[in-house]
Order: sequence, then C-alpha cells, then structure tokens
Amino acid sequence: MDDIKTLKLDSPEYKTIKEIVLGHNINWTYEPISSSDKFPFLCHTILGRSGQIFSPSAYKACSKLTKDICNELKISFEKPLRMAVNFCYANKESQADWHIDHPEIEHKVLLVYFNKTSLGNTIIAKTKYNKGIPDAPVFKSYPDKDIEEETRIGPCEDTAVIFDGMRWHNTIFPDVGERRITLVVTFI
Repeated sequence: MDDIKTLKLDSPEYKTIKEIVLGHNINWTYEPISSSDKFPFLCHTILGRSGQIFSPSAYKACSKLTKDICNELKISFEKPLRMAVNFCYANKESQADWHIDHPEIEHKVLLVYFNKTSLGNTIIAKTKYNKGIPDAPVFKSYPDKDIEEETRIGPCEDTAVIFDGMRWHNTIFPDVGERRITLVVTFI
C-alpha cells in the first residue's frame, strides 16, 4: 500500500472548487457507459480523453489543485490525461467493474472526495493490469478470481487519494438518496 497516498484538503482554492462542484450551477452530462454499459453516471468533463479542454477555467483551477496535491505528497506531475467531476448514485449492483482508465500508458489516478457518503469506497487491488497480454480487457466484473483486493479507501470528505493507475480499481456505489461526488484526474 506504499504507493497509495492520501491528503486532507483545506486550501482556499480547494474550497472554491468544492463550492462550485456541490452547488446548483454545475452542468452534469449523462454518460451511459463508465467501465461498462451496466453503470451509467453523471459527469462534468473538464479534460476529455482526446485531450479536448471543455472548461478552460475549471481546467486551470483543477490543474493547479492537482499540482499542489502532488507537490505536497512529493509525487511527480507532468500533465493530466483526463479530468472530470463524477457524480455516482445508487445502482442495482453494489459496485462497479474492476477497471483501468488508460491501459496503454503508465499513469496515476487522483481522486478528490468532495462529500461523505455512507457507502462509496474506492477499492484498489494489489493486482496490476498486464499490458503484455494482447487484447487484455480493461474492465472485469467484480469479483474476479485473478484480482486480489488490497485496500478500501472510504469516501472521506475533503480528502485526496493518489494511486498507481495500473492497479485494478473500482467503486462501491453510494446508498439510495446519496450522491458520491469526486474529482478524477488521471495523469503522468
């Protein structure tokens, strides 16, 4: 677990981002597929997988926040690959598929928990994605006999978590009536 780092957040910049994200004026887009089509969610994309910046002001603020978190945790940061605020809600399944965000490149994942929920953990596996297997799937149904769970990170409000993005990971969905709001930044 030595490559999983956490940090409590309380900077004025973070508080401004949180106020916007939890407010009533943020635009959410329905995304029919997360790790698979079994798990739709709402998203506010800031930097898309293609590299397109959808919100320059949010990109600037969240990039600075990411750099500040990485500096505090002494983690190198070159550039973001994807940046979005995710809104997860209860699902008929208790948790999402195991997945890898960018199987083609070594990367890290930053999660920022903007709110606390009774459920909503992030599960991180010991098992890493094997890039050496041709056409290896980038998601697997939970549970999977080949993936060994290592830790569960609780949805602790105002907390940042960074981990190796080549580790399989997934989400436990929040309870009915709750919402799990996270900033997700994948980066190299």
